[in-house]
Amino acid sequence: MFSLEEIIKEVKTELQAVATDDVIIRREIVRKIVEKASDLLSVGVNIIPVVQFDNLDIQWEVPGEISGSYPVAPGASPGAAGAVTWSNKVQLSLQKYMCEVIIYDESVIRGLNDLQTRWSLRRAAEDKAKKKDYNILSALHSGAGQTVAATATWDNANATPETDITEAIGKILDNSNISENEIQNIHVVVPTKVWSVLLKLQSIHNIQQTLRDYFEKSYGIRFWPSRSTAIGNDALVVVKSEQTAVHGVLRPAKIPGGAVEEVRLQGIGRKYVITDYFNTVVIPDTAGGSTSSRICKITGVKS
Repeated sequence: MFSLEEIIKEVKTELQAVATDDVIIRREIVRKIVEKASDLLSVGVNIIPVVQFDNLDIQWEVPGEISGSYPVAPGASPGAAGAVTWSNKVQLSLQKYMCEVIIYDESVIRGLNDLQTRWSLRRAAEDKAKKKDYNILSALHSGAGQTVAATATWDNANATPETDITEAIGKILDNSNISENEIQNIHVVVPTKVWSVLLKLQSIHNIQQTLRDYFEKSYGIRFWPSRSTAIGNDALVVVKSEQTAVHGVLRPAKIPGGAVEEVRLQGIGRKYVITDYFNTVVIPDTAGGSTSSRICKITGVKS
């Protein structure tokens, strides 16, 4: 859980040289709390890179391969063999997110405004994290370039989740350009219903340990439980890299009126309007494609 007091102190320290207006300080406190708390609560922002942009509509070219020449005779040019093979254009349009938080006058009168602020901003952070997760995980789910069918639902006695996960990693290694060293950048997202399976003690290589501990300690692979409906009954195995997918966000300074606006509601209280812009794009393997082999879907892990 975030500490309201720590964030207030941090914001005041940051702004003391440039701002003395209480409204500016309050708005920045609200923005920081929601931003930090939603990032802590979100699964999606932990499994793919988050990139800030200065525009709502972004487009860039994704290079495919660079083919060099070897051996090259002295004085010779690599010629066409050294040219870059370009993939398709990647386009990303950031969409608006909005949320309102009201701190009622009665809470201030009762001296409970800090408590209501903490609770209200926590709920706002949960909502933003939920929206971000649905956006990110749905993009990754539909953009999975590889698929593995689970041996059985993971809560079934005949299931072998360790085999399913290993097969998914193998598919990513076989069909993408990641190296063995990048295995430690792999993240696995599973429905919360089967999270307990990964925490159950079992004998692996004659050592009592959980599947989660085994994969994390042996390969550096991270596991995340998710309640998001975006992944359905499936698990996602994702290589965290800008070559896999990007979660784009608009730089807060570019939002007209600021990421947080404060409005006084006469006779009611103080309202904060929280605004953000974000969206996610999967970087396709090939020109004209829409999927990445750096993402593998394990279907049917839960019923």
